[in-house]
Amino acid sequence: MKPRARVGQLPLVALTAMTLAGCAGKRGPLPDGSVLGGYTDVGEAESYTGATLYAYMDGGADTFLEYGFSHLAVHRYGRASTQVVVELYTLRDAASAAALYSSMRRPGSEAEIAPGCRASLGDAEVRVSRGSRCLVCRDEDPLAKAHDAVRDLCARIVSRLDGDCGVGTLFASLSVDGRVAGTEVALAGPLGLNQRAWLAPLGRDGFEHGSLATYDVAAGRAEVLLADYASAQAARTALEPLIKNPRPGTLGLRRQRRLVLAHSEGGTPETLTALAARLAGQ
Repeated sequence: MKPRARVGQLPLVALTAMTLAGCAGKRGPLPDGSVLGGYTDVGEAESYTGATLYAYMDGGADTFLEYGFSHLAVHRYGRASTQVVVELYTLRDAASAAALYSSMRRPGSEAEIAPGCRASLGDAEVRVSRGSRCLVCRDEDPLAKAHDAVRDLCARIVSRLDGDCGVGTLFASLSVDGRVAGTEVALAGPLGLNQRAWLAPLGRDGFEHGSLATYDVAAGRAEVLLADYASAQAARTALEPLIKNPRPGTLGLRRQRRLVLAHSEGGTPETLTALAARLAGQ
């Protein structure tokens, strides 16, 4: 088995030992290591489409497809004793790539990796979006702690891509009053609701898209979901399980076909009601 890939809060991605005919060989959109400053090419390049993504991901392909996945290029690079696997995801447009990146970034982890381009940095993994592409670079050693080579390689590759970086204006419609920057997550479809356990009772039928964000409140912090459904009836039906069986720390409001749910471990019902009502009325 190949090493397991990590993509933030999306389902874990496991590489299979299977190599599809016609998927390996050509470098595709990822450059040769020779032009990246002291890196060597390791193994064959791999390429996946929507039809073959399931061979690369164990249980995660549907979520990527929901975000508008089009193509994945995978290649491994080496430098000294470090081996870095690079995944370049192409989405249908820049908004889709920004939405996918928002679901992959870690809160509080972003820093500039290239001029005007912020990325989510882990111990040995970098995630960044630019234009219609999302780039993930990680050390093949799951125990690695230093990310110097990973960050350097990712910076060199992202500098060769076109377009704007990060989430851009994707969350411009969300109220900024009390919003914690970098916590926003765009949900492109009902599978995205699985990212939070507190959303489990919410109905999925008719869910179109939504946004998650964390807000500062009097008792600490609360996470809020703004969810748009296909109709007011679909939104009403989706909220019914929470109305019939209320959960401590979770409150939901409906405004036509939009639901606003607020969740906090320490927030009072009054605090959550005020927050949800304010966001529902924006």
